[in-house]
Amino acid sequence: MLRLRIRRMFAAVSGHAVSELEAQHPEAVLDYEREQLRVQIAQYNRHLAGHAGLCERLRARRELLGKEEVALRTRVERFLEAGKRERAAELALRLEAVGEEREELRGQREQAEETYRNLVKSRDAAVETARAKLESLKRTISGVKIQRAQAELSEMAASMQGGIGVCDGTLDRVQEKLEEQREVAVGRTRVAQGCIDLPALEEDEEEQAALAEEALRRFEADPEPVSPESVSSERTAPEPGVSRSDSSGDPPR
Repeated sequence: MLRLRIRRMFAAVSGHAVSELEAQHPEAVLDYEREQLRVQIAQYNRHLAGHAGLCERLRARRELLGKEEVALRTRVERFLEAGKRERAAELALRLEAVGEEREELRGQREQAEETYRNLVKSRDAAVETARAKLESLKRTISGVKIQRAQAELSEMAASMQGGIGVCDGTLDRVQEKLEEQREVAVGRTRVAQGCIDLPALEEDEEEQAALAEEALRRFEADPEPVSPESVSSERTAPEPGVSRSDSSGDPPR
């Protein structure tokens, strides 16, 4: 009794483990079932071919008996014409046995043909049902994959939304720091501008403008250009009351 319970428990645990593995790997199960379907169809077709061979043997045997029946009928007629009734009676008895066997073979062949057609129909129906189940499983697997992908995308989108919220807080803090730095830079610029003596710079500019205006008036009053010869002569001309010898720099004798 204890062994039976242990065996049942082991079978239950094993079955549950196998079911979990099949649920985790449905594509492998689908491939395995397809392979098994091909193997079963091949085996069934071999048996079906054997049954078709039986039908063919029955047909050939019936045709052979038909030919024998025709030959026996001809021989019986000849022996009757020749007056050999005993031989004709023997052949007539054989002719009746051949006819009975041929009729029996006809019934067997019709039954074999009917069985063959039923087997073909059963095979086609079983194959169609199995293929429909495999296609249904394939569609289910595809649907599960699609739903799983959508679930993963939805979870990713939800996690991204949370992550984006955190990033927004970080960006706000960075923007606040940058605003503080900009305000400090504006204040430093204002302080530096306050240290510059703007009135003095304006006075210097006014003085430069006045000097430029005075130089322009002098140019307008004496527009004649000064030649280099005149400038050199002015530089070499002796001063009044100074002789040429004095100007040359020689000492007086």
